[in-house]
Amino acid sequence: MNLDRRTMFAARVGRAAAASGIRRSRWLVVDDSTSRGVGDGGTGAWIYHLGRMMRAAGYPVTMNGFLGQGGNVSATFDPRYVFGNGWSGTNTPTVGGYLFVGFAGGTGAFTYTPLERVNTFEIIFTANASTGSVLVQIDDDPPVTVNTARASGDQVFTQTFTTTTLGFHTIRLYGVSGSAVYFVGMNAYDRNATAIDIFNSGWSGSKASDWIVNQSPWSPLNLISQLGADQIIVGLGINDAGAIDNGQLTAATYQSQIQTIAQAAGASASVLLKTAIPSNPSAVSVASMTAVAAAQYNVARALGVPLVDIQYMMGGPNGFGLNSQFGIMFDALHGNGACYWDEARNVFAAAGL
Repeated sequence: MNLDRRTMFAARVGRAAAASGIRRSRWLVVDDSTSRGVGDGGTGAWIYHLGRMMRAAGYPVTMNGFLGQGGNVSATFDPRYVFGNGWSGTNTPTVGGYLFVGFAGGTGAFTYTPLERVNTFEIIFTANASTGSVLVQIDDDPPVTVNTARASGDQVFTQTFTTTTLGFHTIRLYGVSGSAVYFVGMNAYDRNATAIDIFNSGWSGSKASDWIVNQSPWSPLNLISQLGADQIIVGLGINDAGAIDNGQLTAATYQSQIQTIAQAAGASASVLLKTAIPSNPSAVSVASMTAVAAAQYNVARALGVPLVDIQYMMGGPNGFGLNSQFGIMFDALHGNGACYWDEARNVFAAAGL
C-alpha cells in the first residue's frame, strides 16, 4: 500500500548518486531472524537476495556489510566471520543485535573474509574513557594499532583500513591490550567504485521493544539514524506476535514501538515497512499475526510511508500450511532459500526497483 515513489526520495537520490559515481549509498534492515538468514544460512538472508536482484537489474551493489552480532551471544549467524579466542558477542544491544567484543589477553583473532573482491574495510567501533587498543591487519600487511579510548565519553566512530590490491582479502582484529575493545559491525568495498552497500542488520529473536533502546550512542534507536543509510526496511512482527500470545505485549504498544522506530529511521532515510511471513498457527496465533500486520498498516497511514505486505502475498496470516505444501518453509517460524528469494522479490518491487 501507499507505494508513492515520492515517499522514497532519499533512497532514489542514494541510488542515483551511487550509479553516477558521486558517493556510496547504504541500505539496512530493522528485522528479526528471518532477515538474518535463519533457515538459509547467513548469506542466504532475504536482504542479500534483494542485493543480488538489484545487481542483476544493473544497480552497482556490494553485500559486504553487517551490523550487530545477530542476537545469539554464543554463536555466529554469518559464515564470513570467525571468533578466535578472546572474541565473542556481548549482551549490549546495538543495531542488528549485540556489540562484538575482544578481551585483553585473548590469544585469537576476529577474522572477516568478504565473498567479493575489496581493497577497503571500515570498522564501526564504540568508545569511552575505559576501552582499549587493538591491532588490525589485512592479510599480511603491516598491522595498525587502533586506540579506541576517548576521554570525552561514550561515542561511536568509524575507522578505515586499506590495502593496495583489489582482491579476496581477510581482515583480522587481534592483540587487544589495556581494556576490552568493542565494535558494531563492518563494511568492505572497492574504494575506486561507488555502490549501494547492503547491510544485514537482522536480529534473531528481536521484538520492536529491543529496537527502541536508547541508553547510549550505540543503542539501536540512537544509532539507526546516524549510520548514513538512504533506505531502511522496517520489519519485525513474528516475535512480537508471540509476545501478544503470551500476554506480554498489546497490539497498541507494538504499534507505538514500530512508529517510534520508523520515525527514528526516517530522520535521514527512506522507510519501507514490511509485514512478516506467516508462522505456523501452533507457534504463533493467526489472531496475533493479524493484529501485528494491522498495526503496521496503521503506522504506514499515520506516517505516510509505503508498506509491502509479505504476509498477504504469502496467503495471509493463515498461509503457513499452503507455504509448507509449496516446500518453502524451514520450520514453524522461518522460511528457506526459496521463501526468502520470494520475499526479496516483493521488496524489490515495493522499493520501486
